Parts: sequence; C-alpha cells; structure tokens
Amino acid sequence: MVFGTWANDGVGQRIAIDICTPPVHIDGEWLFDDLELDLYRRGSRLGVFDEDEFDDGYAAGRIGPDEAQACRVTASELHHRLRDGDALFDSVGWDQLQRAIGLSLAPLATDLNEA
Repeated sequence: MVFGTWANDGVGQRIAIDICTPPVHIDGEWLFDDLELDLYRRGSRLGVFDEDEFDDGYAAGRIGPDEAQACRVTASELHHRLRDGDALFDSVGWDQLQRAIGLSLAPLATDLNEA
C-alpha cells in the first residue's frame, strides 16, 4: 500500500509517498506499518528518504524478505512514474487537492492533545 500527499508549502509543490503495509482495522482504529522507503518529488528533484531505516528494519527482522522485495519493487515503479510523468502525480492529485481546499474544512489536529 502507498500513502501519498500533495502539498504547496510556500516553497513550491511537493509530492511525498510512504510505502506501507495494508491497513487493518483493530478496535476502532486503522493501523499500518510504515516500511520506511519514502519517495518525494519537488519540482524536478526526486529522491528516496529513509533507505537506512529500511535497511535497519530489514536487518532487525521488522521487515520480512517478502515485504522488503515488494517494497523495493513498489519504490522503483513509483520512482519511474514520478520521473517520467504520470497523470496521477502530474494532474489528478493536484486537482483533488484543490477540490479539498475548496471544501474549507477545519485543519486536522497535529498534536494529540488538540484532538
């Protein structure tokens, strides 16, 4: 599973993607494990964050061999899509962000004490 965000933070537009395990619903809460490989694109710059954390998680057994392989394949595919152009990343996501902004929803709490 992947979790993507589109943002325009005043510096420019950026896309961030976390590769995760599929979510499970337990006791009223959705849970997933972040597999640590996080891709981004800001302008023409592309990259991957946390490869060292991914390697550490694999070495420690928190990420199994099958998960690691699926994560690497997914990261490679997403990197190519971010680099080569893809409607999801180049227009659809930005259109959805604009629609969401137009809803004028209250911000999400960023501090658990605010929730």
